[in-house]
Amino acid sequence: MLKFSFRHQLKRWSGHTSAPLPDHEHSLDSFGSEQQDAAVAGSPGAGGLPASGGRVRMRVGVLMALVIILAGVFNVYLLKKWPIANVQAASGSVTIESDPAGANVVSAGQLRGVTPLTVAVEPGEYIFEVVHAGRRRPLKLTVAAGGSAVHYVHFDPALPSAEAGTSGSVPSRSVPRTPKPAAPAGPTAGWLAVRAPIALDVLESGTIVGTSQSPKIMLPVGRHELAFSNAALGFSDRRLVYVKPGETAAISVDLPNAPLSVNALPWAELWVDGKRIGETPIGNHMVRIGAHEILLRHPELGERRQNVTVSLKTPARVSVDMRKQ
Repeated sequence: MLKFSFRHQLKRWSGHTSAPLPDHEHSLDSFGSEQQDAAVAGSPGAGGLPASGGRVRMRVGVLMALVIILAGVFNVYLLKKWPIANVQAASGSVTIESDPAGANVVSAGQLRGVTPLTVAVEPGEYIFEVVHAGRRRPLKLTVAAGGSAVHYVHFDPALPSAEAGTSGSVPSRSVPRTPKPAAPAGPTAGWLAVRAPIALDVLESGTIVGTSQSPKIMLPVGRHELAFSNAALGFSDRRLVYVKPGETAAISVDLPNAPLSVNALPWAELWVDGKRIGETPIGNHMVRIGAHEILLRHPELGERRQNVTVSLKTPARVSVDMRKQ
């Protein structure tokens, strides 16, 4: 084993002594060669550095070596005293959803949260229990490295909690999550109000969908080609109607006129629906189709009242003998 006097070497580096060490103080050839190299380097004409420059360079190299050795020893000491834990970040996840939401998720006897819940876990096998209103659903799943597990648990609202049993007695009822049908964006129907002085049937494609005597007729939203008809009066009309969601489309149906002829014996003044027309005979007086009230008045023979229906089928004719009571 090589030995040397560390105390003398420190004195030499610090400049306390410049005398060479005795041979018995060291046995390393390198220290002897150091003196020779320094002498050669400092000799005139050699072109090298002075002896003091060589000694400084040697001291720096030795100090750097000692620092490296001490740092290695210190690191080994720290590793033995405080071993670095091999902490591995969670590399998987578990997502649990339920219908209805808000169910408790239990694992290893501890509450992990309520649904919908996503937790990060390390790869391995896990057993979770989803609990809602006394009903329990156990979930056994395996999470791979870098993977994720998604489970959807449905609790039937019609199933009493007593039927659910305890954990382990009811098999897991994990079902694929299916999207719920979207709620309608708004009303899908509207209304139709028909204003007409007579009763009219409202037809679409030959089928009666209502009458003008109804305050409103419900129709699907969209375009409708409707027929307004009164068979007894020989009247029919067609209209194109647009029904908007939740709104009422109003239609006014105008009726055509037809001739009314009235005669009285010997003669009389004629009023139609309270309006004086003139003295009979009166022929082809145009009135709106439908029911009308006529009044015949004679100064000596009195009055006669009569209802008459005017249609498009045949001309309306009225004849009254005022002499007959």
